[in-house]
Amino acid sequence: GSEMCIRDSCFEFQEPVPTTSPLYKLSRRWREEMAADRRQAPPLSRRVLWWLENMILSSERPAPDRLTCGRMRVAVGASIRNDDLRRTPVGNTEMVLTKDGSLRGIKARAARTKTHARRWVCSALGIFPEHDNWLPEVLNLLRTAHGPNYSTDDYFGRRADGDRQGFAAGPPDGPTDAAHIRILMREESSLIMGRQGFDESEIEAFRIHSCKPTLVSAGIHCNQVLSLIHISEPTRLR
Repeated sequence: GSEMCIRDSCFEFQEPVPTTSPLYKLSRRWREEMAADRRQAPPLSRRVLWWLENMILSSERPAPDRLTCGRMRVAVGASIRNDDLRRTPVGNTEMVLTKDGSLRGIKARAARTKTHARRWVCSALGIFPEHDNWLPEVLNLLRTAHGPNYSTDDYFGRRADGDRQGFAAGPPDGPTDAAHIRILMREESSLIMGRQGFDESEIEAFRIHSCKPTLVSAGIHCNQVLSLIHISEPTRLR
């Protein structure tokens, strides 16, 4: 089309650019894929993060519900896409320990991503201090879900079966995870940071893609705040 006409006075290219040229193909791909105004997933709220960690630690809840929340929380901690987490062989997960032997975090490697294999790490610290034991619980749930195939399964976690009381024999997927989390949010009636349950707008706003940018967005916000104040002594952000 006319948008592909590049004057040879600028770039010394033939005018119009042939449709078989690499330049034409690159420009067309940008127009179709990149030029559109994409809606980026918003970060998860503090209420949702508190709820995810609390669900993981609620031993009376079904294991599939807790593990689904656990995988979302790992994705937040690792700032990783849900698909990349799913493509991580669970048996390759390594524990990172402190000098006293306590769990500091985990590290693993997604077999493939949009570009290449990617290593990721996730801290054991909770977003909220009272939830600092969330990661050991997730590791226990993973071993329960994968059972004897823990060392050979090439994915991270298993999806819930039909009645959410057991695990299906296969990897989780994004749409199923999103639907599962929204069902749990609709069923929730307890107090979450001073407010009961979730309203419909919070439920509809949940997206699994929100896990990846959550900590990044928080870090950017903290950096902006710190740039406006003078810190005269070591300060701990709460």
